[in-house]
Amino acid sequence: MTPKEKRPKIEASEIEAAFARSFLANGFRGTSVDSVARELGVPKGSVFYHIGTKEEVFFRVQMEGMREFTHQLRQITNSGNPPEIQLREAIRDSVRRVDPSAGPLFAISRDSHHLQPEHAAELEAVRHDYQSLFIGIIESGIDAGIFRTQEHLKVVVFGILRFIGLVRDWYNPDGDLSLDELADVYWVFICGGLGHDALPA
Repeated sequence: MTPKEKRPKIEASEIEAAFARSFLANGFRGTSVDSVARELGVPKGSVFYHIGTKEEVFFRVQMEGMREFTHQLRQITNSGNPPEIQLREAIRDSVRRVDPSAGPLFAISRDSHHLQPEHAAELEAVRHDYQSLFIGIIESGIDAGIFRTQEHLKVVVFGILRFIGLVRDWYNPDGDLSLDELADVYWVFICGGLGHDALPA
C-alpha cells in the first residue's frame, strides 16, 4: 500500500458481524482476529481498535442475542394468550433460533466457558431473566388448571430448555419437518408431560 492509498473504512458493526459469522462457523477457538481482518481487508490493528479483544466481541454477540431472545419471550408472555399458547410460541421461538439466519446465539452458546468471569456473570443474569419468564408461563398454566402442579418447577423448566437446545445438534433442514413443525411436536410432547393434552396446531 502506497502512502497515498487509503485503507478501507470499516465500522465496528461490520467487524462484529464478521466475528459473529466466524463464531457460528468455527466456534470461539477457530475464530481469530487475523482471519477476520483478512476477510474484511483491514489491518489487524483496526480490528483491535474497534472491538477490543476476541473475548469482548464474543461476549457482546452473546449478550445481544440473549437480550433479544428474552425480549421476544417477554412479548409472548404479555400477549394475553392462554398459557398453553404462550408455551407453544415460546417453544417455536426457541427452536427457530437453530436457523443461523436467526442469529448465532444457540450455535455459540456452548462456548460460553471462554468468557471472563465478569462477562459470564452478566450473561447468566440475562439467562436467568429468560428462565424466569418461561417459569412464569408454566406457573400461569398451573394456576389456571391447565398444567399439573410441579413439585420442582425450576428443574422441570431447566430440563425443557436443555431439551429444546439440543435441536441444534441434530436438526437437518432437508429433513421431513420444518422448524415450526418440529417445535409443535415438542410442544405436544412437553404439554403431555405437564398434564395437558395439546392438539397439534
